[in-house]
Amino acid sequence: MVKKRKTRNTTEDIEKRREQRKLLMRKARERQRSNPKLHEEVKARVREYRRKKKAEGRIKGIAELSPREQEAQREDWRLCSARWRARNKKSAQFDEFGESNNICDQQQ
Repeated sequence: MVKKRKTRNTTEDIEKRREQRKLLMRKARERQRSNPKLHEEVKARVREYRRKKKAEGRIKGIAELSPREQEAQREDWRLCSARWRARNKKSAQFDEFGESNNICDQQQ
């Protein structure tokens, strides 16, 4: 019996698998965050992992970077902070909008 040769993955297949993987990871993270004990365990593992990498010298602190690298790192931090603030502002506005325009509250 002759084995069938696998066809190459199309970009659509790759994108579909990538989206499925993203969805699964999102659900897994949500489960972790919904369980406080599990969430703390995961955070502790991540802290320990980062501590180990820093001890090995694979992660440098800001003081250990050159002035140019420090500037680049601080710029990254500024951009990340701006994105974080915008995301939180948007969610706060959404929550405000949802509370003020709740149909159930208006009928009573």
